Amino acid sequence: MKRRFSKRYGYDPDQPQEPILEGAPPHARSAYSRIALGPLLFIDGDSRYPNDENKPIGIKALYEDLAAICRAEGSDAIWDSWQCHDILIGEIGAIRWYHFYDLVEHVGQQLIRQQSDDPFSELPQEFSFDVYRERVNRVFEDTDIGWRLAPDGSLVRFRPAALERRMNATEADLTDDFEPARAHYRKAVRYLYERPLDPENSVKEIVSAVESAARVLYPGSSTLGTAVKAMRAEARLPAGLVSTIEKYYAFASGAPAVRHGSPHKSTLRLEEAELSLHIGIAIIRYLVSRVRPNEAP
Repeated sequence: MKRRFSKRYGYDPDQPQEPILEGAPPHARSAYSRIALGPLLFIDGDSRYPNDENKPIGIKALYEDLAAICRAEGSDAIWDSWQCHDILIGEIGAIRWYHFYDLVEHVGQQLIRQQSDDPFSELPQEFSFDVYRERVNRVFEDTDIGWRLAPDGSLVRFRPAALERRMNATEADLTDDFEPARAHYRKAVRYLYERPLDPENSVKEIVSAVESAARVLYPGSSTLGTAVKAMRAEARLPAGLVSTIEKYYAFASGAPAVRHGSPHKSTLRLEEAELSLHIGIAIIRYLVSRVRPNEAP
């Protein structure tokens, strides 16, 4: 789906400069309700409205689920079949922004469960999770939402395809004695790209991944700091790059509330955590390629 003219050329003054992560503007909710959710809905619990198309999501049941998500009592008016659709859509427009994303995930996971419970069902393709996911992601792209619905029904931060491939390749190559580094790497990615975002823990885990890999490559090292000393003593790597690794470690160790407890509030930004992740990936790949060239990722 091609982006609108006003969006492509930046003429819309209300166009956000960065993808929206903390918020769900009304136009995004409306587009979701109309394009992604609407085709799935039917009026349940009323024999006057048979579900002839075998749609998968009952309006009244979903409203009850939404009330549970928001820990609210809901309204008895939902049981009026004449009003139930408008009541549900109105509630989607009124809930807190993070509960809106809870709902998006809930519907996706409900579709996945339905398919899993009856894999031989003749549910029309247009009501499948794959179609729902495609519609959700199209809506989010068009409304500048920075989340995307993943194949497992969870929301993750948007990642360009080329970056996604590189990250997947790095994870796949951390095997055998690098398996502990892989575990740290997975956590770093999850903290940075999945809800709820946690940039501090992402930095902690990617630095731990670097430290784990360095300790494998330099046996006897107890920390990344002692591994750096071994790198200097070995003199195989350029001194400037060794200093860069040392400064990377110092940044994470000195940042409040990242690797150590601090009396100060964290000031770490999401962009800094993302930069730290990709620097860490590059360091791991570089160290393995130079120290164990036959095992380079």
